[in-house]
Amino acid sequence: MKKLFSFLLFVFVIFSANNISFADEVIPFNKSFFAYNEPSFTSAKGNGGAQYGPQKALTVKEKRSNGWWKIGTWEGDKWINTDGEKKKIEKPYITFAEPKFTSPKGNNGNVIAPQVVTVIDGQEDGWLKIQTNEGDKWIFLNSEAVKVDKNFYAYNEPSFTSEKASGGNQYGPQKSLVVKEKRTNGWWKVATYEGDKWVNLDGELKAFDKPFLVFYEPAFSSQKGNMEVPYSPTTIRVIEGNTKGWLKVQTWEGDKWMYPGVAETVAVNNNFSSYSEPSFTSAKGSAYGPQKFLAVVEKRADGWWKIVTASEGLKWAAPNGARINVDVNFSTFDKPFIEADRVGYYGPQPIFAYDMQKTEQGTFYLVGTNLGKKWMSLDAEKEFNEKREPMRQSLGYNENDLDFDSIKVQQAAKARAFVESASDSTMLKPEQKQLRIPSKEEIEEFRKSLESSNDGKARSFAARAMPDDWVRKGDVIYTPNSRYGPIAGHTAIIAKDPMDGKDYQIVHAPGTDEYPAVQMQELSKWEFIHKGNPYYKRFFYFRHPNRSVGAAAGNYAYNHFYQNRYNYKYDIFTTSAKVDSAKTYCSKLVYLSYRDGAGVDLFPTQRFYIVHPADFLFTQHKLGLYFIGEGGTWG
Repeated sequence: MKKLFSFLLFVFVIFSANNISFADEVIPFNKSFFAYNEPSFTSAKGNGGAQYGPQKALTVKEKRSNGWWKIGTWEGDKWINTDGEKKKIEKPYITFAEPKFTSPKGNNGNVIAPQVVTVIDGQEDGWLKIQTNEGDKWIFLNSEAVKVDKNFYAYNEPSFTSEKASGGNQYGPQKSLVVKEKRTNGWWKVATYEGDKWVNLDGELKAFDKPFLVFYEPAFSSQKGNMEVPYSPTTIRVIEGNTKGWLKVQTWEGDKWMYPGVAETVAVNNNFSSYSEPSFTSAKGSAYGPQKFLAVVEKRADGWWKIVTASEGLKWAAPNGARINVDVNFSTFDKPFIEADRVGYYGPQPIFAYDMQKTEQGTFYLVGTNLGKKWMSLDAEKEFNEKREPMRQSLGYNENDLDFDSIKVQQAAKARAFVESASDSTMLKPEQKQLRIPSKEEIEEFRKSLESSNDGKARSFAARAMPDDWVRKGDVIYTPNSRYGPIAGHTAIIAKDPMDGKDYQIVHAPGTDEYPAVQMQELSKWEFIHKGNPYYKRFFYFRHPNRSVGAAAGNYAYNHFYQNRYNYKYDIFTTSAKVDSAKTYCSKLVYLSYRDGAGVDLFPTQRFYIVHPADFLFTQHKLGLYFIGEGGTWG
């Protein structure tokens, strides 16, 4: 018994030494109070944050010398402090009427020196209510009040290039600026009416590892400082900045502006585009016109420059072209697609590219040539050649090697021999050497002769009487489009003639840029469009010797292709010319009109994918060549 008594006495002594009493007692408590989860005014409050009212019987389980009591409540044990807790404030501070930085300041807005205060309430976010000579006020515990005697900018982040607070305006001198955090580089986190912001009152020393120019204003067109000589890499004090990347720095000439890394501005006289990386395949930015002061951060040997733009920040551009090494022969075009006017053919060489477009056919680059800037595509031309090769092998020629002056003589001779051996009345008479487009007067006279024929026999006679040297339905027209050989060219079929009571009409697929993909057009207008064009003017006319075969092909072109014109898309790569799909192009349309409309396969070989317009020169006498001349100069 004596031993047990000694142990209890020992325990009592320990707790007494810590000024803690554990004896439960029930007492009346006559005022309202807050209860906290922990013995701290910044812990969570019980009772849903509401005060408890006066209690007739409050169970007190523990009392501490700093005023905190542990009590029993309906929520379990909680803590209260009825008389407040003495707390030493280590830094200068400022008081507020409410627990928010936008509420009125106490002490006339002046900083209060560090001292011991009595805390009577608090919030989880760090605010404490204290007793002052002005009554109860609030302070933010983890902060310091600092008097500021000058104007200053506040920023959203601890960086001079972040967005400025207060609408970009300066704050005036402050009697007591609430500072929540201080960093060694001079940045302070401060409380403002807009929330937490960052200030740097004395500037930040920053090291720059590249030369840079300084300017009087944050614009590359403004006057340059330091006698327009770039500063060498150095450490300099930054005192301001903007979101575009400009920094105001202190120099021997006074405060100036600089853009990190810009040691040169260049005049650019041509248009160019920006890119996210030094590659035309990267994301493309904006298009720019000529620049008097293009800021250059970096110049690469391949022609790519890292530049500063007004609205996009740092981007890449190649205003003078980016060097590309081409190790194969290649063609150039007026537009970024294979069917466009082919204007040049070159051997392997380094070239400079200025722009790029990705199309369904491939990647086209705008490159500098002796003829100006033109388009080229290695992958599109490669795919075209691969899909053309089977037909080249079957027909024994390559359209890229055609010499039209030679063809004009050779094919004309073949055409004359073919005509002179003809005996069928449906073919051209031996004495007629070539076709022609009749004049409007001739066509009108022919129409009148048709109208005057009332019975079937007379009309049939009139049809046979239409001059054989007139072009007619089913005739195929081919025109190359280049002085460098026809990588594409164009072809059409006559679908209407005077027998239909109309002017001559062609059906064709005019090209990539056109909608709908299949169109009908007056032959005379189409010819005269090309009159005087030095690279797109020569016309070749072909005819099947059987009038009814040609008529069937022309009718099919109109009824099948033109009537369904909105269902087609222009495309030469996706499907074979042997397949009548929703994809078509000019020579495929003509080929299928004869095959599916008239039952004549002009190219019976199984080994081909793309039909070229020039292939109609090599149909093994299925079509005869009856006219070679310049568009818009006859008829």
